[in-house]
Amino acid sequence: MSPAEPRRIHRRIHLNAFDMTCAGHQAPGLWRHPEDQSHRYRDLRYWTDLAQLLERGGFTSLFIADVLGLYDVYRGGPEPALRDGIQVPVGEPTLAVPAMAAVTEHLGFGVTVSLTYEKPYAFARRFATLDHYTNGRIAWNVVTSYLESAARNLGLEHQVPHDERYEVAEEFMEVVYQLWEGSWDDDAVNDRGFAWAEIALPGTNNLFVVSVHLYSGGTATDRDSEAVTIKSHIQTEFPPGAWVVVAGDFNHDGHVDFVVANGYTSDLWIYFGCDSSKSAGCTVSSRPKAAVCTAGHC
Repeated sequence: MSPAEPRRIHRRIHLNAFDMTCAGHQAPGLWRHPEDQSHRYRDLRYWTDLAQLLERGGFTSLFIADVLGLYDVYRGGPEPALRDGIQVPVGEPTLAVPAMAAVTEHLGFGVTVSLTYEKPYAFARRFATLDHYTNGRIAWNVVTSYLESAARNLGLEHQVPHDERYEVAEEFMEVVYQLWEGSWDDDAVNDRGFAWAEIALPGTNNLFVVSVHLYSGGTATDRDSEAVTIKSHIQTEFPPGAWVVVAGDFNHDGHVDFVVANGYTSDLWIYFGCDSSKSAGCTVSSRPKAAVCTAGHC
C-alpha cells in the first residue's frame, strides 16, 4: 500500500435485539397491529422462535428488559398503563433463557435483574446455573430499580434512596463476585495460566483471543512475570498485524476484565494490576484490571 492510499479499517457491527416479557414494550399500542406477535410473550415458543430468528439474522445478542412495578405517576394512577398495556402484565425475564439457549449456538442473552430486591447467594446461584445452561452466553444488566410501585410490590413503604441503593449495589457486586470467583482456595485449582485460540475474520487480519486466569494471591512481581510470558508468546506465535484480545479472571479490583491490542510491536506490554502505565499509549483505570493498548503505542 503506497503512502497516498487511504488505510482501510474493517469493523464489525454487533446487532442486539431489545425485548421484554410483555405485549407493550417500547412501542405502546403496536400489539394491535395484525402482524404483531408480542401478544405471544406468554408462549415459550415465541421466545424460542425469536431466538432462532435472531441467530439466523446474525444478531449477537438479545437484551431483555424488566420492571417490578406499574407505571402509576401519569394521571395519578396505573389506569393508563393498564388500559394501554404499557409494560404490563410482565413476566419473569430469566425463565425463557435456557430454552432459547437450547435452540441456538451463538446468540447471547442479557437479562435485567434488580439487585435491590435480591439476596446475593440466591442470585449468584441462579445466574451460575444460567451460565452453565447457556454455555457461557448469559449476561446481567445490573440495575437498582427506579419505580416507587416496585418498592411497594416488594413489601417496602417507599423506594430506597438513590445513593443508598448504589452503596448497596457496590457491596452486592463484591459479594457475588466472591461467590462466583473466590469460593475456593487457589491451590484447589491446578489449571491457572492462559490459553489462546485463533478466530478467522473477514479481511486480512484474524483475531487471536487469549484467556487468562491468574492467582488471586499473586504479587505484583507474579503478575509482571505472567505478563512477560504472555507477551513472549504473542510475539512469537501471533502474526504481525493480528488483532489480539486478552480477557479473563485477572483477580483484581473493579468490575471489568479486558485488554484489546491492535497488532503488536517489540515493545508490546500487557499489565496486570499495574499502578501506572509504562507506556503513553496505554490507558489504565484507577482500579485497573488490565491495560487497553493500540498498535505501535504499547
